[in-house]
Amino acid sequence: MAHSRHEHAQQSRHRPGRRRAVAALEAGDTGALPRLAALVEEAPRNPRAHFAHALALEAAKRPAEAIAAYSRALGRGRKLDAAAQRLAILLVNYSAVPPDTLDRRGLLAGLRNSNIDPYPLGRVGFAWLKSHGALAAPIALGRNAGWSAAAEAFLAHHNEVAQSDPLLLTCLEQGSNADADIELLLTAVRRVLLFSPALVERKALRALACALARQARTGDYVWFADAEEPTALGTAIKSPLLQALYTLPAPGAQIRPRTLAAMLIEAHAEAENERSLATELPSLGVLTDATSSAVAAQYENNPYPRWQRLTRPRPGAFLQDMARFVGTTPQRRPEVLIAGCGTGQQAIAAKLGYGKEARITALDLSRASLAYGARRARDYGIDHIRFVHGDILEAAGLRRRFHIIECIGVLHHMANPMAGWRALVDCLEPNGAMLIGLYSAAARQEIATLRAEIAHRGLGTDADTIRAFRRELMMDAQTRWKQTLSAPDFYGLNRCRDLLFHAHERPVKIPEIGVWLGELGLDFRGFALPEARLARFRLEHPDADPARDLDAWHAFETTYPRTFAAMYQFWCVNSRPHAA
Repeated sequence: MAHSRHEHAQQSRHRPGRRRAVAALEAGDTGALPRLAALVEEAPRNPRAHFAHALALEAAKRPAEAIAAYSRALGRGRKLDAAAQRLAILLVNYSAVPPDTLDRRGLLAGLRNSNIDPYPLGRVGFAWLKSHGALAAPIALGRNAGWSAAAEAFLAHHNEVAQSDPLLLTCLEQGSNADADIELLLTAVRRVLLFSPALVERKALRALACALARQARTGDYVWFADAEEPTALGTAIKSPLLQALYTLPAPGAQIRPRTLAAMLIEAHAEAENERSLATELPSLGVLTDATSSAVAAQYENNPYPRWQRLTRPRPGAFLQDMARFVGTTPQRRPEVLIAGCGTGQQAIAAKLGYGKEARITALDLSRASLAYGARRARDYGIDHIRFVHGDILEAAGLRRRFHIIECIGVLHHMANPMAGWRALVDCLEPNGAMLIGLYSAAARQEIATLRAEIAHRGLGTDADTIRAFRRELMMDAQTRWKQTLSAPDFYGLNRCRDLLFHAHERPVKIPEIGVWLGELGLDFRGFALPEARLARFRLEHPDADPARDLDAWHAFETTYPRTFAAMYQFWCVNSRPHAA
């Protein structure tokens, strides 16, 4: 939006004031926040004023208000990357922020920003659409009259404004839905389009179908199809666009519009590239552990996660974060191991976040996952990550010691987590640091119940079985499995395989972590948690040191079992005088 000459003069006049106010707030001057709010009132169209206000709100530990202010800054300055990055980072930890407090234009700009992970913004965007936007009326109708009726009403000719809603199309193209009601509606919309193919001749519905096709691919085609749909799909062989709602059409299919055709060409080229990269990876040898082999087979078929973009960390930001927990950083070029790197998102973020001097080794059981990561590293112009195929149990074969080892979401998938952890500690420099992530038994009680049910029924892990089981959970009054239905991983085929159908899972408890740390000679240095949860801990355990007292954390988790809903994620330091 163009600014008047008067507004430009205001911006120039207020810039020093903004800087002074932010600096004053960082120095502890609580009066600076009202001054920044006043600047926003004086120049409401100035993105920098909103950005400075958002920074101040974040510094004042008011995250929900900061998120809203960052969205307003981004809505007024679409290329304000710093606002997009702060918004995406905050939304990871504060996803329950009321969607109507965010600026719609800011959400759109963030979803389209190539330097951030679109999924956190997509979740809020879909929530906005459900509560206030294009999906509110059809979802209300679906709950009362059924999803087929809701889909037909949504696709009616008089509803083109909702069908063409830019936020809806952008969320479908860039985000990943994580809401059961929205999936039930979109699945019904897909079915109506399949059985009424003439609908996609309308411009608005063709654009909607293209966006649905992108969303379907993002979820690895996880949506349920009834018994009639495969037959109808067979007769739609001359409509690759309709096929693309259910599966990736074969190479050479003629799809219009060109944007969807480009997606198809790119998808097949990426798959071919990954197959080539998988054969070139260095390896620590054949997997010999039975559990490791079973887990590797899972990820060969279902690489996890398939991701689009990451929020680029500021160079050196990870070292600063590490120092906040550990107190020091490596004195020379950091050697970093990402143990169990999966599809490379963590390794690429580590290369960017630990700085250009860092040397990254990324180890994983699955060649398919590693190849995905190697391809994405090339997409980001990063040539200096060493992707290695192998088992953590054989980490000594890397023949290298590391200042930093990250192992997040991996050890609990091993037959003997302690053996895997010990193998990593043996590769850690004296005084080296580890960032560990482990599933919480307390937080995953519902998941454990569902895994037991899957085992009891003897369900397989094929795509149709996963789709049918998910549909059953969504149709089961939608309240019985509330925690599972709120998990983002539930809404992708590969992700749901990882969440509910994993080959092996062994959650732990905090007392076990304490015992293992002692046996391994590691000092606990604190859980990585949102500030709100840390504040609650300090309030209820005022005499406990949150960076040391695992007993107090165990008591806290007993009271609040969902504290570590994602997983325990914590830093620890090698206190052994000499590396083994």
